[in-house]
Amino acid sequence: MKRFLQLIIFTLIFTSCNDCEYGSEPTMNLQFTHDHTNHEGEYYPPDYDKVILAGSDSVLTFSHSLKYPLSIVSDTTTLIFSNNEQIDTLSIKYTRNFDFESKECGYTVTLSDFQNLKETTFDSVTIFTSTSSQSLLKELNRNEYYIIIYN
Repeated sequence: MKRFLQLIIFTLIFTSCNDCEYGSEPTMNLQFTHDHTNHEGEYYPPDYDKVILAGSDSVLTFSHSLKYPLSIVSDTTTLIFSNNEQIDTLSIKYTRNFDFESKECGYTVTLSDFQNLKETTFDSVTIFTSTSSQSLLKELNRNEYYIIIYN
């Protein structure tokens, strides 16, 4: 009986806590491609060694499957992609929206009004948000953004 009572109390404690699922940091999924109407033949995506987050001391190993963070401290995020032969820059500006979730969860940050800045060295950049993801093959979470880079 004592264990049963402990189980009930334990269950009540964990089911009564607020779910702060949207407190995650905004991230972007990157896809590299080329304009199929202007290029013939097979496309080979760039093979960068590292990605530098401008304005921080963070250096990431480049990966096509890694989600890259978007800054919640600033209205811009700049990523510098590099290898031994080339350096490319992706610079994005956006509006930060602070939404009060609850007293326990605090504020969450979502992003909107994306703009590609002139520092970007790629041919073209297209940004999808969770509200514009109908044309994508995958569903995006609330704080997840999908960026297609044409080079």
